[in-house]
Amino acid sequence: MSNSEIVDSALAMQGKSESSNGGSDGNAAETFLVEKDKKLSESVIWSLLEQYYDSASISAWNEIPFYPTSNPFIADTYAQLIVSFLRDYFEKLDLSKPVYIVEMAAGSGCFSFYLLKELKRKIEFFSSLKQIDLRYIMADFTANNVRSWMSSEKLRPFAESGMLSFGIFRPETDRKIVRCKLSDDKNDSPSAYSDEEVLLAAGMSPNPVIAIANYFFDSIKNDAFQIHNGLLKEVRQTFHCVRDSEQPNQIKFDRLIKAEQIHDASYDYYDDARFNRVLNNYSRQFENASILFPWGALNCIANLFEMSGDNLLLISSDKGFNDKTYIEGRREQPFLPHHGIFSYSVNYDAIGRFFRELGGISMNTSDDNLSVSTAVNLLVKNSGDGNSSFEELSYCFDQWVDRQNTCNYLYFIQDLLTEIQPKKGDNASEILRACLGYIQLCNYDPIVFCLAAPRIYMALETINVLQEKRLLEIIERVNDNFYSVQQQYDVFYWIGRIYYGLNRLDDALRAFSDSMLTFGSSSSTTYYVAACYEVRKDYETALRYYEDTLAMEPSCPFTQDGLKRVRAIIKP
Repeated sequence: MSNSEIVDSALAMQGKSESSNGGSDGNAAETFLVEKDKKLSESVIWSLLEQYYDSASISAWNEIPFYPTSNPFIADTYAQLIVSFLRDYFEKLDLSKPVYIVEMAAGSGCFSFYLLKELKRKIEFFSSLKQIDLRYIMADFTANNVRSWMSSEKLRPFAESGMLSFGIFRPETDRKIVRCKLSDDKNDSPSAYSDEEVLLAAGMSPNPVIAIANYFFDSIKNDAFQIHNGLLKEVRQTFHCVRDSEQPNQIKFDRLIKAEQIHDASYDYYDDARFNRVLNNYSRQFENASILFPWGALNCIANLFEMSGDNLLLISSDKGFNDKTYIEGRREQPFLPHHGIFSYSVNYDAIGRFFRELGGISMNTSDDNLSVSTAVNLLVKNSGDGNSSFEELSYCFDQWVDRQNTCNYLYFIQDLLTEIQPKKGDNASEILRACLGYIQLCNYDPIVFCLAAPRIYMALETINVLQEKRLLEIIERVNDNFYSVQQQYDVFYWIGRIYYGLNRLDDALRAFSDSMLTFGSSSSTTYYVAACYEVRKDYETALRYYEDTLAMEPSCPFTQDGLKRVRAIIKP
């Protein structure tokens, strides 16, 4: 179910039928009141967003961007961070108990696959780390997503080895993760599961829990505050919705109009004193400020503290900020719908303050101009003297996450890659080397391979023996990294094209077969299947595939020429 199909449950519950014009102009769009003067964290928008994710399940990721935090190169960086932390803390680990990694809102499952691969590969280099019983839990609040992971062929080897489990977890409210049932059930809430099915809860391991939150905190509850001349104010929300003539009583995020109301706020606003300390910290620092307060994220962290016994490493990447310029001054917090959903920027500054107030460590990327911010926050027992006890982790974050920031910059360079026109000629060999190097830098990312493949194909005439050997190795690793989610990148088609260009026809036909099985038939794929059979002099089969191609794209001159050639041979 799409966002546009979500029924206006808020109006039904509250019995509101109030409507108004959007302005004094008689032609202005008609609007209706969704809610008035609400705390942001109590707004109906959050439950509607949750309904969308529950209904759309894994298909949501065909529309919603997730690639910047779900690719092989960011997974490589996370694996380095985790290995660095485990090496720093190894002497304090209880090796008779597991170390749990919990990925919250694991979404498409793509990042989990890449991180599991990288962790397994990297740990093999350290005899000490091979002693650790590492347990990875992919978790989400909706069993629909979790069951899709359970059926994944790519994830199955990790599950069968005992390294990977699949759990139901609503981090804002739950303090345990329960194993997901494979069969459907009318009640998928944690209370529906027995204690024997608990994957992680308080007291299950004395070791730190490693939690991952990618593109998650931006989609859970926030509150809004302002500071007026040193005084804390609460910002409440009123939402109207522009009425859709075809679905007049349904709320659509891209039709919402927000207004803010300012109220006095007490300095003990929250029941949790730890949250109030962060809020009051802002009041002491700023004379005038606008604070997007990550109430949902802090609740998640508080529950993880409970589950881990205050032993937590949190790694998170999201659209967010850490610089005080995003807080200074009074302004409205924008409501930004996109791709049928909405999200708010993550206040990583507040999350860092939360950890530091409790004696923890906070590390954040320093450039807030980038698409994705990354934060590592740490609170563990027996940690010694702050950062000095986590030298490898601190170095890894500074060198790879903040200074080089491959998570962002390798992603940005993709735009430059698409500007390089595929061409033959003197510089084809240089373009080939650059493309192969970039794919390797991106940890054999299938999407990067698809972007580079047209340039590689055009340069195949200049390829030497060593380059061909390296290209074949890269193709094997790219193929192994394929995790099917987004349908616009047909990696098997491009693998087939390059095999065809190298005259490796059996390999090409296998790749084209994988393309058709995974992405469905296309005129491009069937054309090259026909071409393979024509080169092999199997003209009857080539004729059949050329005819299939022509049926899909009747005006293609290449297909028409192929048909003429083959028919001329079959019927001279």
